[in-house]
Amino acid sequence: MTRAPCIQTLILLLAVPAAAQAQVVDIGDPPVLFGEPCDRHRTHGYMGGQLMGIGALGQSALKTDRYLSRFGGGLGLFAGVRLGPHLALEGNWTFALHDEALPDLPQLDSHSIYIMTVTADLKAYLPTDSPMEPYLQVGGGLLMSGGVQLDERQGEQPDGFSTGATFSAGCGLDLWVTRHLAMGARVLYRGLALGENRDDRKDEQRFRNVIHGISVDAFATIHF
Repeated sequence: MTRAPCIQTLILLLAVPAAAQAQVVDIGDPPVLFGEPCDRHRTHGYMGGQLMGIGALGQSALKTDRYLSRFGGGLGLFAGVRLGPHLALEGNWTFALHDEALPDLPQLDSHSIYIMTVTADLKAYLPTDSPMEPYLQVGGGLLMSGGVQLDERQGEQPDGFSTGATFSAGCGLDLWVTRHLAMGARVLYRGLALGENRDDRKDEQRFRNVIHGISVDAFATIHF
C-alpha cells in the first residue's frame, strides 16, 4: 500500500525539471545599438553641410592672369542615397574663396575670386563593425569662377567670370554618433579646369587656368 505514493512522488520529481526546461523563453537577438552595421547599412537618404579648406598645389595661369593665392576656404552642401553596405550616390555643391595673387602693380587692387562647383559623386564604403566607417570617393561636374577687381583710376570694374569642369577623388571617414547623425572628414584631390573668362572691360582679354588642389573637409550628416 505504501509503494504507490512513492512511485507518484518519484514521477513528480522527474516532471518538475522537464516542465521548467520547457518554459525557457527565447527573447530573440539583443537590441541593435546605434552605429551597428545592420542599422547604418540600410537603404536611406541623407543630407549635410561642410566646412572646407583648399590649397592650390599648382596652376597653369601666369601671374598676370587670374592666378589664385595658395590657400582658400569655403563651405558646401550635399545630399545622397545610401544604396547598401558598400555604395552611395551623392550630389555636392561647394563655394570657396581665394585671394587673387597678382604681381606687384600699385595701380591695381583685387578682391577675392570665388570658385563654385556642382558635382555628382560615387562613394565606396569599407563596412566595419565599429561606428567608424572609411570610404573612397570619386566624382566630377561643372564649375563657375568669378571676382571683382578694383582699379584705383576707374573704380570698381564689372565682374568677369568663367565656367569649366572639375574632377575630384579621395577618401574620408564617417563617425556615427546616433542612428540619424554622423560626423566626418575627408581629403580630396580637386582638379579645376577654368575656361576662358568673359571680361566686360576688354573683350579681347581672355584667361585660362588649370588648378591642381587638395581640400580638407569637415562635415555633419543627417540620415533619414
